Amino acid sequence: MSLIRTTVQPFTENQIELIRTFADQAVIAIENVRLFDEVQARTRDLSESLEQQTATSEVLKVISSSPGDLAPVFQAMLGNATRICAANFGTIVLAEGNAYRHVAAHGAPPTYVKFRECEPLIVPSGNHPLLKIREAKEVIHVSDLSKEPEEARGRLADLGGARTLLVVPMLKDNALIGAFSIYRQDVNPFSQKQIELMQNFAAQAVIAIENARLLNELRESLQQQTATADVLKVISRSTFDLQTVLQTLVESAATLCDADKTHITRQKGGVFYRAEAHGFSREFMDYVKDIPINAERGSASGRALLEGSVIHIPDVAADPEYILVEAQQLGDFRTVLCAPMLREETPIGVLILARTEVRPFTDKQIELASTFADQAAIAIENVRLFESVEARTRELAKSLEDLRTTQDRLVQTEKLASLGQLTAGIAHEIKNPLNFVNNFSGVSVELIDGLQAILGTMKADDKTVVCAENLIRIDQGRESPHLGGP
Repeated sequence: MSLIRTTVQPFTENQIELIRTFADQAVIAIENVRLFDEVQARTRDLSESLEQQTATSEVLKVISSSPGDLAPVFQAMLGNATRICAANFGTIVLAEGNAYRHVAAHGAPPTYVKFRECEPLIVPSGNHPLLKIREAKEVIHVSDLSKEPEEARGRLADLGGARTLLVVPMLKDNALIGAFSIYRQDVNPFSQKQIELMQNFAAQAVIAIENARLLNELRESLQQQTATADVLKVISRSTFDLQTVLQTLVESAATLCDADKTHITRQKGGVFYRAEAHGFSREFMDYVKDIPINAERGSASGRALLEGSVIHIPDVAADPEYILVEAQQLGDFRTVLCAPMLREETPIGVLILARTEVRPFTDKQIELASTFADQAAIAIENVRLFESVEARTRELAKSLEDLRTTQDRLVQTEKLASLGQLTAGIAHEIKNPLNFVNNFSGVSVELIDGLQAILGTMKADDKTVVCAENLIRIDQGRESPHLGGP
């Protein structure tokens, strides 16, 4: 604090003391202001920190209440980020190969939202911020987009009037999976704290995406296991009803593989025909039911039979080898997936999944379709084996019946042979004494006739009669007690 006089007039001691007092008061005032500013700054920091923590808490709450559903999580993040960072609007894109898919927006102009609904895929080129962030994997902060080249401004500058841009990469294991962007419609660069806050939101978005991915994988795995268990239950309960098993299988495959239509091709008399189906019109099935499928490259199922491997055609209309016949037109399909049903590396049928629009199947869906094809092969093989066992059982039963009949005949023959032998022995034993009796009877008759003739010429007296009677007894095989011999 300085006091100046234009004339030579020294200050008095009292005046000097008074100036010292004023100087002390000035120091106190300055210190008060400094302390007040520090308190204000500290208060603002605490307020910002509280606001950030509240925003983070809200996002985490949304993440926990919406497991697997990223849309509400992205909206909560964008809403909090644009509000805390004083931005006009924000967007989130996810990496998809060399392109980026627009997945969320908050506060964006309707013209830009409508444009992105029609063209959700962004293919960056030149100096586009998304191309820079993919290469550098660092924050991109552009103070004034109007001063950037046209390819670097993006559609938001033209359709939404964006001027200041902040793009934060979403990294997982140092791999870019997306980008978190906020915009201002005036030239007003973002502060370091706001950049750090955006990095925090980007990290949360990565966590949410990973959680959703893991949860969806868990759900898909559970659905697949449930579907597989259901099919196996049907197989075990309807072992001999192949049509029921295969119909359940095609319906489950359509649901879990997100296919519009499915059907199974299998052998009938050594020729492949379309059988069980789901989603196809009755007109189509009536048309193709009697058309055989040959192992050739003109159709997806023909290629699967020819190569014995999975055939995936993203668009049959664009495939140079695919023959667009009336069947394809009636079936109304564009994307086709065919999984062969193999037995000892030989196709015994094909599981066909189709979509009416050009929408290729994912690797997981292809793997799941192969699993269903294996189950179908198992079901067909079970029925074949059962029928084979049944036929063999019938043959064995017939052979057993024939054997039993033969055994019965042999037993009967043996019984008759034994009876014949016994009869022959009995007849032999009876025949010998009978022959003796017959022969002796003949001799006796001759003797009796001779005696009668002799008696007729003799005069019978008592002695003669007794002698004749003895002769007759002897002739009858009885010994006379009066005669010593015959």
